Amino acid sequence: MAALIRSTLGRLPQWLAIDGANSALALAFGCFRAGAQRFGRRRPHLPIRLAGVLA
Repeated sequence: MAALIRSTLGRLPQWLAIDGANSALALAFGCFRAGAQRFGRRRPHLPIRLAGVLA
């Protein structure tokens, strides 16, 4: 999804394409971390998963 958003750089405003792609990538890493926590039988925390997007 981040690559798709980034590919719209010429059609969308630069700030939206770059910030949107970075936010999607941060959310993906947060979901990956939550999945790894569930795999390790630990409880994932929603605020930590969204912290990268909100920052």
